[in-house]
Amino acid sequence: MLDTISMADQLTGNYKTVFEKADMYCLIEAGSTEEAEEKIMNLYDLLLQAQEENKPVEKIIGNNLEAFCKEYFAPIEEAKKKWYVFLTEGLYRIFKIIFICSIIWIFPFEGPHFGLDTKQNISIYILGIILGLGVLFFSSYFFKPLIFKSKKIKPVFLSFLILILFAGGVILMTFVSDYIIFEVKTSFLIVLSLSYVLIYLFLRSLYRYHKFGTIRKDSKEVIKSKKELKKQMKFFNKEVSHASMKKTIAKALAKRFETLQKKKQLTFSEFADKIRREQKQSKIVDLLLLLFFIAIILAPTIMEIIHSNLLEGLIFGTILTAVEVPIYLFFTKTTDKNYDYMVEILESCEKENIDLLEYQKFIQES
Repeated sequence: MLDTISMADQLTGNYKTVFEKADMYCLIEAGSTEEAEEKIMNLYDLLLQAQEENKPVEKIIGNNLEAFCKEYFAPIEEAKKKWYVFLTEGLYRIFKIIFICSIIWIFPFEGPHFGLDTKQNISIYILGIILGLGVLFFSSYFFKPLIFKSKKIKPVFLSFLILILFAGGVILMTFVSDYIIFEVKTSFLIVLSLSYVLIYLFLRSLYRYHKFGTIRKDSKEVIKSKKELKKQMKFFNKEVSHASMKKTIAKALAKRFETLQKKKQLTFSEFADKIRREQKQSKIVDLLLLLFFIAIILAPTIMEIIHSNLLEGLIFGTILTAVEVPIYLFFTKTTDKNYDYMVEILESCEKENIDLLEYQKFIQES
């Protein structure tokens, strides 16, 4: 998965604005697919090159960012318009989850009466599908238009709104599922979900073999090129990103120090202490955010255990954790990394007895 936040931090001004909004647009339209990552990587390369050459961003996107995004991501959007593909793939993912949950359900967690003849309340699955479609609807028809309405609206803010919408939906879904009882035999769910999964995989394999000569997603040549692209992305995220981020953050730190020095006559030592305090405050915010995420996982899980049983609560809590943990990391990982870079740069300056401008010049030449 691409670290698009770190990538955006290496761009400035309109280049960064265009990249952030295009990335958010792509995330809403396609999610984290290989095709989407390839498109975003290519756009980043174009914007970074334009920034280094001082080429106006309009030379790449024209005067209308929304029109550019629609045209640039058109192949991805066209694929989504094939409702039958979208529907069958969506059902495949849903039935995989139902099958796994149903298999877990037959184990005797609460006594010998658990088994294939027991019944499950599938309202939680139905409400989950409704919630997913609801978040998708609001993202596409309410949040996506906001991306282009104002430069002040940041993609991170929209991501947080989507998170709040989803978390609220999960909590509401937990309460509602206790009043909507739609029971089905576990054996029926296992047979239904497994049958759909196997038929889908068989038909998909036939289609791919007919089109590509292999049951893989693409032809051998395309698969090979995508593997090379993944290697490049991995190298970028682990190697190039580190050096580029230090350059970008050193430049931002030097500019910030210069501004604060003019306003408050800060010394370098006082500025370094200020950054270290901010890092500590950031860690406190991360802790509070962690407690918030724990709460929105534990509260619905405990309610599910109280109103239903231990097994359903544990299954629900596991699924919720799998969804919420990546979102938490998304909001905290980059901030922590940025502050680590800042402190590392400041410590290097103190050790070598140089100021930020000298450090910036040195790292730019290295």
